[in-house]
Amino acid sequence: MMHYHGQGFPEDEKLAVYWLRKAALQGHAKAMFELGNAYLLGHEAAKLVPDPDREAALWYFQAASAGHAEAQYHLGLLFLAGKGVIESRKEAMNWFRKAAAQGHPEAKRAVGRVDSGK
Repeated sequence: MMHYHGQGFPEDEKLAVYWLRKAALQGHAKAMFELGNAYLLGHEAAKLVPDPDREAALWYFQAASAGHAEAQYHLGLLFLAGKGVIESRKEAMNWFRKAAAQGHPEAKRAVGRVDSGK
């Protein structure tokens, strides 16, 4: 993350992705989540794979499956929008509820909004 944000090192998104991937492949859930963020929101990371939205969804899924609440919430957003995954309100709610159960405030609001049809 220090390479990603340029803290103590020159900012280098590709090098950040390299290190995040190493940590993610060793089971580090936060690294999985941050790798998903890099593919979804980054500039250089998106160029490293054919479908950055799908790559982000894959890493969010890994982190979400490991219990990472923020990844669960973000994965829910991807399912709601059909970005990198098949659009599914039901699947979005599944992930929002998991994150909400861990106290994630945005996920709690999302459950209320999606349940009410807003």
